[in-house]
Amino acid sequence: IVWWIPVEFWKGVMASDPSISEEDAQAVIAAFEPYTLLAIVDGEMGAFGDIEYKPLKKLEKDLSFMINGEKMEIIPTDDQDFTLQMILSVMAPMLENMLGDMGKNMHFFVYNDVDEEGNRIADPSKAIQVEVQLDEDNYNFPTPLASCIASKTCPEDGATMNGNWSFCPFHGVELK
Repeated sequence: IVWWIPVEFWKGVMASDPSISEEDAQAVIAAFEPYTLLAIVDGEMGAFGDIEYKPLKKLEKDLSFMINGEKMEIIPTDDQDFTLQMILSVMAPMLENMLGDMGKNMHFFVYNDVDEEGNRIADPSKAIQVEVQLDEDNYNFPTPLASCIASKTCPEDGATMNGNWSFCPFHGVELK
């Protein structure tokens, strides 16, 4: 599993949970805002359904995360925001409880998401090239991510359509 987690994911999570106060939601979002994350689980299934997971150091060695062809550098835990460290440390046992060994072997890799001029690097609402290489496997994330773009409407029947689409696939008319 290779999961790219931009800050928009956390904004959506915070907005969809009414039990989280606005103040707490903003604190969580602020902790993630200057970063983009990868969550990775890599394992080899044995003949009897057992899975041998790759340890963190091996994943880190075999991992390459690139934006527009430029390799991003993992931010060591000690250099990460303290609040972010706390959130990720709380998530680890939760994932293990929910997913068992798979959750125990899900590792988070943190990358800077702001360049020297203060611009966003891995903005999922823009057309950028997002690629993860893990060993000899490549994973590409097509952008802009549809979940980060406003939906469009078909003028023929008012149906809600994917924000990435320009034309209705049923009527052939331009979406609004």
